[in-house]
Amino acid sequence: MQKSRSLADWDARILICGPWSTGGKNAIARNMNPTILHLVRHGEVHNPRKILYGRLPRFGLSVNGRRQARETALYLANAPLRAVFTSPLLRARQTAEEIRALHPHLAL
Repeated sequence: MQKSRSLADWDARILICGPWSTGGKNAIARNMNPTILHLVRHGEVHNPRKILYGRLPRFGLSVNGRRQARETALYLANAPLRAVFTSPLLRARQTAEEIRALHPHLAL
């Protein structure tokens, strides 16, 4: 039985190999130009009433969440980003805007 892993065990970078690859540990070596996908979760949400907001709209980032988003943007500042995608939820858009601010050539 395989040991379950928490989200903290996973690296935020996911390498996607080309369609000719069959996978396996040598897949990256065969693919000379791997695509690196950075997955970013939104920052801390302003939620003083402790509502289980899930998919509810209009829950924006807290002050701490904005700081987290800026730190993430700084971490990715020198990454060769080609696109930024986000969900339509306010908190996700706010996080993506912080990242895009350091990559103004990209659209959301």
